[in-house]
Amino acid sequence: MEHVIKHLATQGLVLFIFFSLMYHVSNIRRWDVTTQEDFEQALKRLHIDKYQLLVDRRVSPRPKRQGEIYRILHDHAESYFLYQRTGSNPGVLQPLTKERALLAAKMNS
Repeated sequence: MEHVIKHLATQGLVLFIFFSLMYHVSNIRRWDVTTQEDFEQALKRLHIDKYQLLVDRRVSPRPKRQGEIYRILHDHAESYFLYQRTGSNPGVLQPLTKERALLAAKMNS
């Protein structure tokens, strides 16, 4: 009887770990999708069709840490922008001077 209880406890623990991992992976994927959608909407609001990323730094969300994304981009109209998003808050896309953008790109590479 004791052997059966240990076996069931082990199976329960394995299932708990598996479902916890699947939940975590699902949250990361959901955050990635919503971040990309938010980024694309921010680009559309400023009428940016084509761009080149100079910096793309991201920290995926974890149970005790919010996700963060930090991007510096250059559009084909010779303008530079910073996109930043933390957690589930909407991202911010703001213009940068060429000097600041290139300095930030140099420091983050």
